[in-house]
Formats: sequence, structure tokens, C-alpha cells
Amino acid sequence: MANLLAGFCAALYAEMLARCRNASSTPFFITAAIPGSTLYYCMNAVVSNDLPAAEHFGEQTFLAALGIAGGMAIAWCLADLSRKLRGRL
Repeated sequence: MANLLAGFCAALYAEMLARCRNASSTPFFITAAIPGSTLYYCMNAVVSNDLPAAEHFGEQTFLAALGIAGGMAIAWCLADLSRKLRGRL
């Protein structure tokens, strides 16, 4: 749930910055889409050949990335809806 909320807030912030700068929102949220420490620990476990730890951190990385992506998708849908509603007015 925390990653979902964080992804939502990051995408919402990226959309606001993109509108202020008249630019695409992609450069603003691309760094927020990478789950940091769990990805590092997963890759470290893979290199160290510690497969149980790699599996555990891989699962945590996947869940974090899924939450971030879900939050971003919700924010993008709301931003798109607001653009469409503004266009009708």
C-alpha cells in the first residue's frame, strides 16, 4: 500500500511539473519508478550466489514495482480524465 501511494504521489507531482514546464511527464517520474534498496539487495544476492535471499528480495522488488506502477497508473488515469473534462468545458 505504501508503494502504491508513493507511486501515485510521484506521478501526480510529475504531471504537475510537466504542466508547469509544458513538457512530457516521463523525465520527471522515471527515477521514481525504480524500487531502490530491494533491487540492490536482490542483485547482490544473485551475484553472491545466495539464491534463497535473491528469491526473497526479488519478490519484494516485484511487489514494490507493482505497487509503484499501480499508483502511477491511477494518477495517469486521473490526469487524463482531467484533461478530457477540461477540453469539454
